[in-house]
Amino acid sequence: MTYINFRKKAVAANIDLTYRCNLGCSQCMRHVLEEDTSAKEKFKNKLSASSDLPLQDLDKILDFFDSVGFCGGLSDPIFYPYIDQLLEKCSTFKNKAYTIHTAATQKNIEWYNKIFDITPENVTWVFGLDGLADTSYIYRKRQNSLLLFDAMILAAKKNVKVEWQYIVFPYNRIQIDKAKEIAKENNINLTLVYSNRDEKGNIIPGLETRRERFKFRINRK
Repeated sequence: MTYINFRKKAVAANIDLTYRCNLGCSQCMRHVLEEDTSAKEKFKNKLSASSDLPLQDLDKILDFFDSVGFCGGLSDPIFYPYIDQLLEKCSTFKNKAYTIHTAATQKNIEWYNKIFDITPENVTWVFGLDGLADTSYIYRKRQNSLLLFDAMILAAKKNVKVEWQYIVFPYNRIQIDKAKEIAKENNINLTLVYSNRDEKGNIIPGLETRRERFKFRINRK
């Protein structure tokens, strides 16, 4: 039990809740769906054989791990059909920490407003917006960047814990200072993820990968 308790605290689980996403990001495994290759049909078969995480399995994960990230490898957690129940279950483990990573978009701002209303204090929403609303969709293909940007600001205004994850590409470097300003004004932590690739996945010589985090969030009651 000592070893199990150690592993629970040392390791955070990363869970794919579903198999759905409406984006076509170039570095995602789903990008094969954007190309007319033999791999496309294989991946479509993989998706058709996939399913949503059953609630009973979710219960086991939440009960065992002290820290869980819902960050899809091939999906976005906002498409999990039981996301309201997920948030309710998270609220019962007040001493544990959960993160929901999202870059895709749901139907409208009303959906986000309702979901943020039931988000407990131990859940952090991490928004994948690579630049401002006028550039993020360049890499996040088909992202409704303006809607997601509005949702992120709304979450912060409703005192939900929010982090802005910003992958830095050559075309959005000029927007970093503005992003810092917006994050500070809206009580949002900002993480800059510097990439050595362009938006198509091509390596750019001379660039290194690194992260830079700015903690602008002020705890408010």
